Amino acid sequence: MMDLDALRREAGCCPECHIDGPSGGATFDGKEVWYICQAHRVKWHAPAVLTKVWADEFKEHGAENTLLLATYATVEPWRGETEILADPVFEQRFQRMMGGKV
Repeated sequence: MMDLDALRREAGCCPECHIDGPSGGATFDGKEVWYICQAHRVKWHAPAVLTKVWADEFKEHGAENTLLLATYATVEPWRGETEILADPVFEQRFQRMMGGKV
């Protein structure tokens, strides 16, 4: 079972600012969940486990998110030391994904 810290390490963060948290969050384009950094206009793939869980939550915004994501550059996320900012929405979704067991 994956814990929240392991998921954050797998997901990575913006390669420019190295901040993990609400720098842009996650969004769904109708096929995949992407993490974005609004400050640097970059995107990177979220771990596959999140696509399975969050697709239903984001699907109603798929078309508008596709347009938004088309303006962001695709990058490889930073997976080194990061500054982790509290993101209660992400933490709640993670708890739901794990069946409330964290």
